[in-house]
Amino acid sequence: MKNCGRFFAPGSREALLLGLVLFIFTAGPSVAAVPEKGTEILWDNYGIPHIFAPDHASLFYAYGYAQMEGHAELLVRLYAQARGRGAEFYGAYHLESDRWVRENGIRERSKLWAKQQTPDFAPLIRAFAAGLNAWAAENAGLLSVQAKAVMPPTAEDVYAHGMRIIHYDWLTSETSVYGKARQADVEMHGSNGWAISPSKTVEGAIGAVAGAMLIAAVCRLAFIPELGGREALVLGAVVSILAQFGDLCESALKRAFGAKDSGWIIPGHGGILDRLDSLLFPVVFAYYYALLPRA
Repeated sequence: MKNCGRFFAPGSREALLLGLVLFIFTAGPSVAAVPEKGTEILWDNYGIPHIFAPDHASLFYAYGYAQMEGHAELLVRLYAQARGRGAEFYGAYHLESDRWVRENGIRERSKLWAKQQTPDFAPLIRAFAAGLNAWAAENAGLLSVQAKAVMPPTAEDVYAHGMRIIHYDWLTSETSVYGKARQADVEMHGSNGWAISPSKTVEGAIGAVAGAMLIAAVCRLAFIPELGGREALVLGAVVSILAQFGDLCESALKRAFGAKDSGWIIPGHGGILDRLDSLLFPVVFAYYYALLPRA
């Protein structure tokens, strides 16, 4: 696969159009997937790759290739950590991370995930991994000694990395779990202390749903009489659940980044996202529900 390069627009639209001729050709050492003819990666002034491909497999292949071109060393290190072997290649600093990965069986579970993928999706992740390896084969001189030792990344590495970052770093983390365990003898929070948002209770969530259903019934009588009574109650419950889910997602984001507030624009309110988090999912749901055909 020829190096697709990095294209920077010289300033005029005409020059930009003349320069947008960067194609990805077939090649790659021992890879199962190669991009179809016409697959191309175009880099803009900000270093963002824009990928055009005739099919999904070629798209994933090119995406893997582009990711390596932009972040090769970072990606390879993350895949080593996802294997639980970060310290082996990159030093003792990663020992705790490796222990966390191995204790939770992330590597073993990634192999299981790979086997459980559908026939349509599994080849796409393999194509992504093939794109990673194609770039590495063509640019071996740009890789560090450590990165070369980690190569080649596999589809299982991709699953393991996603699992490690999302399930074992964002949703929960080594620091959070072990920190709570160390506090268990001196601070008794009950099961709610392990929650994403410990100050919220099940009782409060149920009360919020009940209140939303009551408000929905009143609004139906006052403003939308053509709406069925049962439909109004269900909509009130669904909107309340989605609003609480949005709030929990925003709390999870703040906890993942160790932040108390999401911003500083509205002092004392935690930021704009804290004021809008309960609207994120209900607004989308309400919009598409309103588009549904009526009998």
